[in-house]
Formats: sequence, structure tokens, C-alpha cells
Amino acid sequence: ERAEAEQTAADLRIDDRVEFLGELPPEEFVPIMKGAHVFAQTAAVEPFANDLLWALASGCVGIVEYQARSSAHELVVNCDRGARVTSPQELADEISAAAGYSQESINEEFASFDHDDVLRRYEDIYADAIEDYGWF
Repeated sequence: ERAEAEQTAADLRIDDRVEFLGELPPEEFVPIMKGAHVFAQTAAVEPFANDLLWALASGCVGIVEYQARSSAHELVVNCDRGARVTSPQELADEISAAAGYSQESINEEFASFDHDDVLRRYEDIYADAIEDYGWF
């Protein structure tokens, strides 16, 4: 998929403004995302788009190419700083349009995905289940 994404960037003549980083641990990835402006998600298969979520939470404008075997597009539904696209031309148009958004380093819309918040919600569900039905 990376070669295809790099070719798409070249075809759209944006390869001089795009950097493909590959796999990075969160401690390297998050600071980069806080300094980035746009994150484009084009993976054909992505059960849960963790990198997109990190990027959105870090203030990036998220552009997601709709893929039938990916759930990434769900993260930008009703998101002020996100868009779904279905073609390379739409991707290019949205990258250009992203220049109209301010530079951000955090997006509070995604605070509910924070590890501690998710863990707390799971603990609350378990506590309610135990209270309602007992331990065993």
C-alpha cells in the first residue's frame, strides 16, 4: 500500500509536500502529528485506525479515503476537521482545502478516546454488571 500511496502523491504532484514516515512508536509519532497539518488515511484494510485517531487528537485535519474494509471513515463523521473522499482527485482537493483550517496541536473532540477515559468506562460497565448480576 505504501508504494501505491507514494505513487498517488506523485500523480497528484504533492509528493514534494508529503512525507511517508512508516511505522513509528507513539513517543515519536505524536510530536510529529502535533506539528503536522493534515493526515491522509488511505489504507484499504484498517479494522481500527489508531494512527488516524492519534493524528486527529493531535489537531491534524483528517482526510480519509473511503474503503469498504476499513472503519477509518467513521472517525471523521461529524468531525469539523475531517473529510471523507472516494477518489484521488477528491483527496487532492481536500488536502488543498485543509489550508483553510488553523494549525492545532490538540483536538478535544477526541478526548473520549483517551486511554484512561476508555479504561474508566470499561470499569464502570463491569462494576454495574457485578452490581446487577453478582460476581458469578
